[in-house]
Amino acid sequence: MAKKILIIHTREICYYSGAFFLHRMEEALQRAGAEVDFVELSDEAADWNLLGDLLDRAKASPDRLYDAVLDINSKLPYLTMEGENGREVRFLNELGIPFYNWIVDHPLYHHPGILSITTLESCCQYGTSMF
Repeated sequence: MAKKILIIHTREICYYSGAFFLHRMEEALQRAGAEVDFVELSDEAADWNLLGDLLDRAKASPDRLYDAVLDINSKLPYLTMEGENGREVRFLNELGIPFYNWIVDHPLYHHPGILSITTLESCCQYGTSMF
């Protein structure tokens, strides 16, 4: 069965290189036989409510919707929401899908987003064995 990958472009970096490289990843993954969905959230008019819909679908599905979520210099590790008990929780932890964030800045800029233990455990669990 083909892997299903979600690419969420949340932040544009200089010279639109983020979009360029994410689209090249999309093409490469498709050539490798993966089914790839691409969501554009990097511009000001983006509908971030799509993530709420994604979370609802993920929680309702008995199987994982996607095998992985990818982004470059992502805003997703910083995205929090109110959990079932009223406490703040990280979106990625609630989503429960392995997340891969290619950091092309100095990692210190992304340190708060890297501290999510569940997200790190998910990445370590899957490593590079997706294909």
